[in-house]
Formats: sequence, structure tokens, C-alpha cells
Amino acid sequence: MCKKLLFLVLLLGFVNTASATWVGWDNGGGDRLWITPENWNPDGVPLSTDSVNFQNIPEGTGPIVDWTCMAEIEHTFITDGTTLTVTGGSLRAGMGSYIMLGSNQGDKKLATLEQTGGTVETLMMCIGNEGPGLLKAYGGTLITNNLEMRYGTMEGLVDITEGTIIDYDNVESDLDKINAYIESGKIIANGGNPGWFVHVEHDPLNDRNIITAIPEPATIMLLGLGGLTLIRRKR
Repeated sequence: MCKKLLFLVLLLGFVNTASATWVGWDNGGGDRLWITPENWNPDGVPLSTDSVNFQNIPEGTGPIVDWTCMAEIEHTFITDGTTLTVTGGSLRAGMGSYIMLGSNQGDKKLATLEQTGGTVETLMMCIGNEGPGLLKAYGGTLITNNLEMRYGTMEGLVDITEGTIIDYDNVESDLDKINAYIESGKIIANGGNPGWFVHVEHDPLNDRNIITAIPEPATIMLLGLGGLTLIRRKR
């Protein structure tokens, strides 16, 4: 039932995409901040009913969500070499919406979401949508109902260090999916540093899986204290 409900919500989200207002990025204000109206094309900070498409944004000019920002939009596409940076505040894709890294449009260069703080919330987090995508979970919290890295033919990768990913999807079956991502190297800890491990904590009281990364000494200590159930680990 949960999967059927999720599919229905996603279907409604994709239908809504056709009627959404699409907004682009030109960094016209020069400060890269999401909240600066002149950085958007057309000028004006996107509304919760707008969808944004970041494509072919030159390095060093991509959007930044900082502590002053509480952004809420419909859908977000990040493609063709663009990096969206979240250092604080919040970025929320509305009910039935998604954030996609990578696309079958354009040159299919690496699309990146780099989060060092704040909160990102989306029904579906799709990494590698027929174009390569990279999620750098270096801080803050990303909340999703569906962490998906099996769209299309291009690779998706999650590199997690001090960030936290919370997955509220069908929890029991998602453990297998998340473990498969870790085992195949689609989710790595601290850039693949051999002293770090990805771990998944199952939280049955809140129907969620929590993905984080911890270094070797902390792993041993927590296991010794019985404070952590290590579902799977990857060097």
C-alpha cells in the first residue's frame, strides 16, 4: 500500500510539472544567494508553486541557500555541471515534488548538490537521472521519502561525512536498497577514506532509516556501548 501511495503522489507531482512555472538562474545580482531577486530569470525569488532548472551554470556562480533563506519550490532540476550549495537555512520541494541531480538534457556533465548545513526536504531525491549526479552530504540534514539512484543509465553517488540523510520510504524494503547502494559503492563515507564507514540506523518508532558516517574509533566505541545497530559498512 505504501508503495502504491508513493507512486500516486509521484505521478501527481509529474502531472503538476506540466503546469508549473519554470524559473532559471543567471546570477544577475552577483552574490549567488537564492534570496536575491536579480539572480533569477525572470527576476524574482521563486515561489512555492514555481519549479527551478539549473543548467550549464558556470563554476563559482551557482546558487547558495544560506542561513537567511527558507526556500520552498515545486521541483528542482540540477544538470550539466551545475552545483547547488546549501550552507544553512532550508530548501523544501513541496508535496509530490522532487529534486533531481542529472538529466538527459544538454551535455550530461556532473550535477552536484553540496550541503554543509541547514535542511533539505523533498519527497524524492533522485541522484543520476540519465546524467551523472553527486550528493555531498557534508553537514546538515536531508529528509526524503525516496532516495533513488537507479534512474536511467548514468551513475549517482552520495558522499557523506558530517551530514545526515533521513529516509521515510517503505522502511523495511528500503534497508535492502540502501545496503545495496553502500555495497556497490554508490554511498561512500568521507570520500572513500578507509578509516570511515557508512552506517544505517533503523528507527522503528518513527518509521525511518538514518544514514550517517562515522570514523573507525567511534564505530568501535558505539558498538561496544550497544548504542548503534550497524546495518552495513563500506570502507
